[in-house]
Amino acid sequence: MKDSLPRQAPPRAPRGVVMFMALATLAVVAAIAAAMLQGAVVARRQLRSERDLIQVECLLDHAAARALAGSAAVSGTVSLPAEAIVGSGSARITTSPVTGAAGGPAVRLVVEYPLEGPVTIRRTREVPLPPSTATPEPPSITANPEENRP
Repeated sequence: MKDSLPRQAPPRAPRGVVMFMALATLAVVAAIAAAMLQGAVVARRQLRSERDLIQVECLLDHAAARALAGSAAVSGTVSLPAEAIVGSGSARITTSPVTGAAGGPAVRLVVEYPLEGPVTIRRTREVPLPPSTATPEPPSITANPEENRP
């Protein structure tokens, strides 16, 4: 016996629905990829800033050690090219004598690094000097040679 009713084909989804689902999936994948790329760029920028901050602290420590050892001039500016230090840019170290918080001699150190680029980190440190490294006061000389004798 044969069926007298003809078989009906299953209902098909319109072509527009398939196209919409494909485009929606593509948009979601593109948004995830863009978010991952943005996260990578932000993380790289943060790591570069942290590296530069560590370099500034190392330069400050080195300048403070030189000032305490007395091997550096008490006042002046030193420019370091990028090849002289491990880093991506040049640095500037400014040293100036000041009176410390305790009233004794001190040195103010200012480090700027990297000088190239959009963001330069600048840190200042005041290093108290022991009395032996302080520049001695010149003796006062008067016009009368008799008064200059000890």
